Amino acid sequence: MGAVHVAIRSTNNSIVAGSDRALTFGGQPGVTLAPDAQIWSDSVTLTIAQHVTVAVSVYIPGSFRPTTFHPTGLHTSYISKTGNFTASATLPLAGFTNTTTQVLMVSGLQVWAPETSQVAVTFGNSITDGAAAVNNANGTWPDILSNRLPALPSGAPFAVINMGIGSNRVVSSDQAAPSGVHRFADDVLARPNVKYLLLLEGINDISYEHATAATITGAYASMVAQAHAAGIKVYGATLLPIGNSTKYTVANETTRQEVNAWIRTAGNFDAVLDFEAVVKDPATNPLRIRSIWTGDYVHPNAAGYAAIGNSIPLSLFN
Repeated sequence: MGAVHVAIRSTNNSIVAGSDRALTFGGQPGVTLAPDAQIWSDSVTLTIAQHVTVAVSVYIPGSFRPTTFHPTGLHTSYISKTGNFTASATLPLAGFTNTTTQVLMVSGLQVWAPETSQVAVTFGNSITDGAAAVNNANGTWPDILSNRLPALPSGAPFAVINMGIGSNRVVSSDQAAPSGVHRFADDVLARPNVKYLLLLEGINDISYEHATAATITGAYASMVAQAHAAGIKVYGATLLPIGNSTKYTVANETTRQEVNAWIRTAGNFDAVLDFEAVVKDPATNPLRIRSIWTGDYVHPNAAGYAAIGNSIPLSLFN
């Protein structure tokens, strides 16, 4: 990376005047990453309000083919014409395909926040990541929750970190990024001020790996124990219906029901988020998501995500 800038985005490929900041890495304007490496930039002073969109502009000297990226970025990123335009107020766009909804290179952003801030981590697969949500709308169910509760009743700032990964498994395989149990320490426990964990994961273990209910719930129990040891409350979300979808088989449905029964059992989680009850179509057997809330009977659409996000009791975060 030859140059990297951060700013507050205004509209499309433009930034708010005066918000542009050049980033450095150990005092240097650029950095070369070794394979599998990660690096934080040096800090900069830039006031960022909650729920604003931050623009990160990266200049790559020479050719570049991304090998790691976030496919479900859900925000439009822009590709410039050849040259270093990281300091430009408006990015001059390439003549060919000049946008993408994937997120390249950048995987995290840290901000200094008041010490009283509290964080909720939403942990799961594509349903948490936001597959089938509308681009540039901030309409995933974690987004909906965050917008409903910008501050706690005490006045302390409240933040939601979305740690959903498409196709991720909770325990049975590392085929789609490290499994939930393998990324749990980094994605949950290592983050500051985490007080709440909302867990929705396991349907890919059932449909792709044919994991048993005992295997999945054993992973839940392990994560709950680790979270409790760190002072984190854990809210378990029931797995959504899969009827009418490519994931449905009689065996898969049986396992899903067994997992949901464990989630609903008192004492296994600090609270239960019954997302299945929110989105299910009560007129069908086997259960399926209401047709008006889904396109593939696995992932909710914008309305389905809104229903899930709005169903979470805010009293859980008092």
